[in-house]
Amino acid sequence: MNMRLSDPLRAFDRVLSLIPEVRDPSERELVVSALLTIGEQALSEEQRLRLRRELRNMYRLVDEIFEDGRREGHLEGFKEGLQEGIEKGIEKGIEKGMEKGIEKGIEMGTAMGVRRVVRNMLEAGMPCEVIERATGLSRDEIKSLRKQMN
Repeated sequence: MNMRLSDPLRAFDRVLSLIPEVRDPSERELVVSALLTIGEQALSEEQRLRLRRELRNMYRLVDEIFEDGRREGHLEGFKEGLQEGIEKGIEKGIEKGMEKGIEKGIEMGTAMGVRRVVRNMLEAGMPCEVIERATGLSRDEIKSLRKQMN
């Protein structure tokens, strides 16, 4: 940018037109701030207003970029939290399912064992009253098992 300063207004317009080409928002902000600071005495009120507008536009851009980043971070955090929640839920579900399965298996095994004992007692010719007291089964349940044996 080799430009003669014979026409300060033209130079100012040229520098101002180059500001949007500065890609990095932080650098663009620095350029505008430097122009405002350096040229405060040399710039007309209109030029200062134009520079300040450019600076406000850059602040808006930075705010938009920040907001986009915040939203993206929030979404990413939500996804990670959801995934972690699903994994923990599956883990808890498996744990609960295994507990229930073990409980059910114990119940079924106990019931089968009691029936086997009742059958053995019936085969040994023990009276129904004794079997009732020993196993806790009702008379009807004992008679049902007797029928199954025959």
